Amino acid sequence: MHVDWLLTGRGPKNPAAPTTKSGVSLRQVPIMRWTDISSTAETLRAQLANAEARGYVVVPETEDLSADAFALEIQDDSMVDPQGSPLSLYPGDTVIIDPSLEPRAGSTVLAKDGKKALIRKVRVLAENEQGKSERVALVPLNPDFPLKEVAGDRVIGVMAGIYRRVER
Repeated sequence: MHVDWLLTGRGPKNPAAPTTKSGVSLRQVPIMRWTDISSTAETLRAQLANAEARGYVVVPETEDLSADAFALEIQDDSMVDPQGSPLSLYPGDTVIIDPSLEPRAGSTVLAKDGKKALIRKVRVLAENEQGKSERVALVPLNPDFPLKEVAGDRVIGVMAGIYRRVER
């Protein structure tokens, strides 16, 4: 809803999505707190709807993200490869997580291990007849962090993008 319409009744009720000078539509993805992450993908939508975003990451509307996509800021170095892999995720990086995406072997995922949410590479250990992951290993890029095994339904979403600030 457009604020002018709410206050005065004039102007468009629902303005078009913001665009760049080149005409590309933009979308805001909310940056959530780690404490806002629930235990399963099914309960996540309701929990995030009641949570307040810390900020937003702006992405092109052409990105194939579901309406449930959200972002988190990386807080530790569990996904920093000491060999310098371009797949490393550094503290301060913001990752976009899409709960609608199905994890595949090698995907970077957000999963719950007990009460703690983790960003890790996924290795499928067991699948059911429908090809759904029943048991997965959550693999850090940093060998100082342990590999964790969890049920496949503990995977909340798949990383769909990353925003990284560079030092100037």
